[in-house]
Amino acid sequence: MGQNKKISIITPVYDNGKEYMGLKWLKLLNECLKNQIEQNFEWLIIYDGINEQCRNDSKNYINAKYYEMEKRYGNWGNFIRDFGISQAIGEYIVFIDQDNIIFENYLSVLSNVLNNDSKIGISLCPIYISWGARPIIVYPAVERGRINTLHFMIRRDIISIASWWSRMGGNGDEYFIIKNLIDSGVYGLCMGNYGPLAIWNGGRYKYPKEIYPSFIDYSVIENIGGNSDSDTRKDEDLWFSL
Repeated sequence: MGQNKKISIITPVYDNGKEYMGLKWLKLLNECLKNQIEQNFEWLIIYDGINEQCRNDSKNYINAKYYEMEKRYGNWGNFIRDFGISQAIGEYIVFIDQDNIIFENYLSVLSNVLNNDSKIGISLCPIYISWGARPIIVYPAVERGRINTLHFMIRRDIISIASWWSRMGGNGDEYFIIKNLIDSGVYGLCMGNYGPLAIWNGGRYKYPKEIYPSFIDYSVIENIGGNSDSDTRKDEDLWFSL
């Protein structure tokens, strides 16, 4: 893999077998990346701790660079994201968690926004989340406190390496980070005319088959998701009111 990569994808991975089943979801994310229209990317897979299976699996993943932490940091992957920024060589950064699903045009749409206008620092998009076990479309909205890492791609040169989350003790919410950047004069643009470009927590409630991209085998979602959440938290706990 060459050194001239347009996009660096950073994926923190943790797998305790109960909440996330992270390694199974990671295989599905690999399928999402293999089907991207935009293929000029590197994929930084960063395991929070040590895991031989993830290390071996990653050897077969597209454009993957694998890293492990000597100890488990937790904090929902925030320290891991900082580490990923320090290792990334891409001009643009995007954070895609292990159990997210992205559509074929996710990388192309978001990167084209940044390609076409140097004044734009953050490109944003609507995504699917669940609400009361129903899929809904959520637009990024700083003024309403509604931003998730999956909503945006950002120019690497506006992120201070190893300081984005760590300066907040690993607990910095992406909403506050984006709000701070926009308040500081960074321009963001939402590509809402394309509709949702991704699914947050792709199989949490086993969304209706119709909202998944065509390359996804729905039986895989059913097998991984089972009949319970892929996470012990509820979406209602993580989002401000709609």
